[in-house]
Amino acid sequence: MPCRSVPISALASLGYCERYFYITQVLGVKPAPSRAMCAGARQHSVLRKLDKAKRFESDEIPALKEKLSDSASVIVLPREVLRVVFVHDGYSFRGQVDRLVKRGSEALVMEEKFVLRSLGKLRKSHEYQLAGYCHALKAGLAGYAFGRVTHWLGRVFSHLEVKYMVIERHRLTGEVLFASQPKIYSVRTFLPILNRAVGILRGEVRPGRNSGAACEHCSIAQACEKITC
Repeated sequence: MPCRSVPISALASLGYCERYFYITQVLGVKPAPSRAMCAGARQHSVLRKLDKAKRFESDEIPALKEKLSDSASVIVLPREVLRVVFVHDGYSFRGQVDRLVKRGSEALVMEEKFVLRSLGKLRKSHEYQLAGYCHALKAGLAGYAFGRVTHWLGRVFSHLEVKYMVIERHRLTGEVLFASQPKIYSVRTFLPILNRAVGILRGEVRPGRNSGAACEHCSIAQACEKITC
């Protein structure tokens, strides 16, 4: 039986509000695109065009794979070319890493978020998503994307120490507002989060919910009020 696919980015909603995760991933309710989402997409597009990192061609993939496997190499991958996947308890978690830099025996995963104001700290929602990408690098597969085509590289990151950080940029200008300190990925810390996500997906765990101002501005607030879970 094929695994059901879940976006790794959905783990961010698990850290934000478990009911949001349940309603979008189990019930299939799709939030309407917000101004924030549209602005973020535009900024991502701008950063991709400004990215000066070397882009590898199809015939260079074997050399890239060899470099990534070399514990002494330094590689800065272009934005949004690294696709990752891992399977856990019958679910296939898939995603696309914003940025990755490999320096020697370390790999740093970076997620860029676009906000109007920064809290100046690594949010739980960001941490869940980033840990998902790191888990894929350690326990799953990575691939280099050319549009809709992906050249799978195998487990070239599994031998590295993987760290993660978030960079918050202003939604309108792209200016960096906050960059967290790199944090070492821990499978021991992440597995309980992953197991809870799977429990909610299976209907075995009742999802908790956010409250207060977060609910007032939630993009699925109306759907949430009508659903009992």
